[in-house]
Amino acid sequence: MFKKSTILFILLTTGVSAQEITQTSTLKSQVNIAFKDNTPYQGVLQTMQGSYKVKTNYDENGYKLDVHYYTEESNQLVASIMYLINNYVSKKIYYSDITPYASYKVKDGVLEDQYTLYENEEVKYEATFDKGVLIEGTVALKDIGILPNYIGQRNNRETYTVLSLDKKTLKIVIKDSQTDEIVYQEKTKIKKNKEFINAINTKLITPSNLYPDHPINHWDNRQDEKPLLKSDL
Repeated sequence: MFKKSTILFILLTTGVSAQEITQTSTLKSQVNIAFKDNTPYQGVLQTMQGSYKVKTNYDENGYKLDVHYYTEESNQLVASIMYLINNYVSKKIYYSDITPYASYKVKDGVLEDQYTLYENEEVKYEATFDKGVLIEGTVALKDIGILPNYIGQRNNRETYTVLSLDKKTLKIVIKDSQTDEIVYQEKTKIKKNKEFINAINTKLITPSNLYPDHPINHWDNRQDEKPLLKSDL
């Protein structure tokens, strides 16, 4: 089972331009940001999202550089996300004792490249994705209906799915979310069951599918298509 300690998300922070102004928006957000032609020039926008304080750094074109989440009461950093070139988003996740929890990249809203989940400072699951498709390794997911025939057998149990794929075989293990008891498992040869493998590959995996779940997995998975405007505040 995973640690019960609070999950802490941390990434690098960036500096803020000296050309900042401070305003208060109609959304009661604090803005420490410079505007040029109705577009953020550089700076930090502070808002609320759920129970988190959110500080977003914008570049000279009004696009996000990184986002940092803090607890509302103690102002403790709990999450940060880096925006990279070519629409890549990088997230690194830590437990509250700063040991690693998970790391992954997202592109166009789906998992891309390496994904790693840790437990007790050791790698628990590691996988590689290509445009949201699992191509190698192991990943834990919320129940996403991979096995339609099994749905009627669950007896309303909350479950999660562990997929393991290598060059020869695919293994599916469905576990009870409360007890980790294995309630279903199947292993198939890729060459003998290509139709089943293709069905798996139609499930494009997003951060929202990852298990265990966390609100941060659902947010900031894409670079903004349009820059924030001053009139949006």
